[in-house]
Amino acid sequence: MDTLTVTVVTVLCIFTFNRAVYSQNAAGGCTDSSGIVQEGLTCIQLVSSFSGICYDTVINNMCCQTCTSKSNGIQGCEFGDHAQNCNLTLCNQYPDPTLCCGTCKAGQ
Repeated sequence: MDTLTVTVVTVLCIFTFNRAVYSQNAAGGCTDSSGIVQEGLTCIQLVSSFSGICYDTVINNMCCQTCTSKSNGIQGCEFGDHAQNCNLTLCNQYPDPTLCCGTCKAGQ
């Protein structure tokens, strides 16, 4: 009789981000990661193209200084729209009112 052997392999993925940025932010400092952070862009370039990217925790930590400078202080809509390409004329049709909170509140 043949014997069947089963091998179980467990894979653990660990993602390491710029620890210097995290430790500075955790210590109360708020700085941007130097150099390219995503899609070939620096923090200033990335956030300038769409400030809603700051809702992403990793980006917010890496670009703390730039994101903080873009914050408007409105809870839940600190960085404007959560989605790109929001349209004022479609505000009453969006399924989630927070998606385009910056555009739609501006039109009220």
